[in-house]
Parts: sequence; C-alpha cells; structure tokens
Amino acid sequence: MAEKIHSRIDEEPLEEHGYLDFGIPSRADPSKASSIVLYQPNKEQGLQLPFTGEKVRLYTSYFEFDDSYLLEGQMETTYAAPVWKLKPDGTVAKVLEPTGQQWERLGWGQYNLTKKGLFLSGGRGGYANVGTRGGYLLKSTGEAPTRIIAGSVRSEAVSPDGCKVSFVHVLHGQAGADSVKALREGKPGIRTLQMIDLCQGD
Repeated sequence: MAEKIHSRIDEEPLEEHGYLDFGIPSRADPSKASSIVLYQPNKEQGLQLPFTGEKVRLYTSYFEFDDSYLLEGQMETTYAAPVWKLKPDGTVAKVLEPTGQQWERLGWGQYNLTKKGLFLSGGRGGYANVGTRGGYLLKSTGEAPTRIIAGSVRSEAVSPDGCKVSFVHVLHGQAGADSVKALREGKPGIRTLQMIDLCQGD
C-alpha cells in the first residue's frame, strides 16, 4: 500500500519528499510482513525503513520546524505507543519508547512534535469530570509528561516554528453537551479553540 508522505492535518502533500510504501501486512504471521519503503524523488531504488507496516499506523505527520515526520506505532490499546521521527533522507530516530511506566497507561490519542518536546493528548475521566484528561508535554524520554492544560483536547496543530500548539478544548462530555445546548439557544458555547505558546518566556 503506497502513500505519499504528508501531514495528518489539511496541508498539501510534500511531493519533493516522495512517498512511503507500507507494503503487504500479515497479521496471521507478522514475520512475513514486508518492510516500509521510502521512495525518494529521482532515485530508482527505494530505501527500506527498519520496521514493517504491521508496526506503524498508516499515516504520518509533518513538522516543518524540524523537517521531519512522526510515525506512530500500531497499538491495539490506548496505551502509549512507540513513536519515531523520520527525516526526508530516510534517517529514523526514536522519539518515544514505552517502558511500562504508569503514565503510559492513561490512554493517549494523538502525538505532536514541538520544539519543547512531544505534545500528547489523552487521559481518562468521567462524563462530568476531568480526571486525568488533558494536553501533556513530554520533554524527554524517561520522565513523566507534565499536564499543561486539563480537559479534553482535540484537533491539535503545531505552528511552523514548533512553539505553538492549537487545539479544540472542552473540560469533559457534560461541558460539551452544555455548550451545544447553549449554542442552539443562541447563547455563547464553552467549547473553545485555544493556543498555547510553549516557548513563551525563553
């Protein structure tokens, strides 16, 4: 299965970087799954990456400030997945390697690369309480991430300079339902579009 390397958000694919061929998956026998291959422009031979399509989700996210893509590990749960950084030249580096720490089991939805570390969204909570939900910043491997905003965080996007993260925010399900009801009644809703500057104060 071939796929152009592109951002998960609505941007044009970067044609100059080529495309990824995720190969043939084999859930019955993962050892028979083919490797992901990066086909670069003007090069006949593809570059084999160090993992198969069984291990990586079928999408990528491009981060302009670092000129790199994030590849997320394929997981059957919401536990923290492995995350790799892929450069257009085919260089691969680990960004996150789960080791079984407690925070890794909070439940994660999306990963974004920023200049200050990995921005994660997820956590768990009830319909009417925040719990551990929020947007978190993981500054380096081996330490727990810090929650920088509490509540449900969705539709994240990172600015080209890697400093700002924007997202749709609401505290929890009840707050979201109340927001919809208020909008239907012509009142202001409480679901908001927010932006955090992670580099502020540097």
